[in-house]
Amino acid sequence: DWDEMMSVNLRGLFFCCREAGRVMLEQGRGRIVNMSSQAGVVGIRDHAVYSASKGGVNLLTKVLALEWSDRGVTVNAVAPTFIYTPGTAERLDQEDYLAEVLERLPIGRVGTTTDVAAAVIYLASPAGAMVSGHVLLVDGGWTAQSPTAFRLRRTANQLVRRTKSIIFAFTAAFTNTDSWFVTRHYFFLRPCRTGSLLSGSLTALPDSAALYTARMISTLR
Repeated sequence: DWDEMMSVNLRGLFFCCREAGRVMLEQGRGRIVNMSSQAGVVGIRDHAVYSASKGGVNLLTKVLALEWSDRGVTVNAVAPTFIYTPGTAERLDQEDYLAEVLERLPIGRVGTTTDVAAAVIYLASPAGAMVSGHVLLVDGGWTAQSPTAFRLRRTANQLVRRTKSIIFAFTAAFTNTDSWFVTRHYFFLRPCRTGSLLSGSLTALPDSAALYTARMISTLR
């Protein structure tokens, strides 16, 4: 529900900042750390309202930092990825859902409340005194990856899950008879002599993925 989500995630946060800010500005010092999400930085399918609310949190954080930092009050936000909590356990305990999430997490695991707490402690501590107006991503690399690379990785993972014996064969763009093999999850390429073009060499992947792989092959050669 739009109104409920905005009331909790953005409107309520604004009033909390306002009330805390009054006290901190009067005393000439303070640290405000708002709770955002990676969904406020990049779009996530089926999270339109949630992403909009957290995007608002990020910009509110930046504006308050502009207005209050020179008066001794820093304002930052922490933006976690999927965190395992009692509230998310129902979804993350589903094997298929968890596998889909982990495909997007280069670090290979979902976050914990300790991961988030560590970021908050840093921003609230003397060590974070020079940081203001920043949205600190605690996302395991989710937002760092290229969309093209992710699509390629997801496509490869989906095909490998269907049959573990699948190996994609690619023929080099030059005139010799070297071919290259791509194994699961990452590009580990090794030369292999062959007398003919292996059938379906680039047909298993979308055009963009095929071109991306061909480009990688040409640079490695």
